[in-house]
Amino acid sequence: MSLIQDALKRKTEESPSNLPPAMQKQTTGTPTAVKGPKPKQVALLLLLLTLFLAVPLGYSIYLIKPKHKPAPVVVKKEAVAAPAILETVPVPPAPVQTPEISIEKIAVEPVVEEKPVQEIKPVWPNLKLTGIASSGSQRIAIINGKMLYAGRTIGEVTIQEVRDTDIIVEFQGERRVLHVDE
Repeated sequence: MSLIQDALKRKTEESPSNLPPAMQKQTTGTPTAVKGPKPKQVALLLLLLTLFLAVPLGYSIYLIKPKHKPAPVVVKKEAVAAPAILETVPVPPAPVQTPEISIEKIAVEPVVEEKPVQEIKPVWPNLKLTGIASSGSQRIAIINGKMLYAGRTIGEVTIQEVRDTDIIVEFQGERRVLHVDE
């Protein structure tokens, strides 16, 4: 092993530039010059540092800056044609001495008659009262095959009252009397 080291020492003494920097230091005993960071690395580092500082600063300015309100919308009104002139009426001169005021044209607008809105009556559902049963004071109506008492509903129809031979029902605010087998 000492033969290899001796050969390396001789080799370094002859040409120190051919060996790597770590071996040159070990063999010669003199430190070699260490290069600093490359200019591209420095520029990249400065760019990244600038971005990391500029982004939060810009965002905080954006948040603090007052927001602009949108401009009010201006709606242009179109010129509306004057109503048709139907008659020209001359005005007699005033008997008293006053400044002359004359109305030469009078516009007359037709009167539009409003038609009354016809009230739409609800269509009553088909109900057939087939019988009335009673047990003491409680009466039950048999409507469309269902046994119902006062206060119950069938569809949208409410049974208001069950009497001996007829019942009173209500549908959308309108009341009717149904008789047995009608």
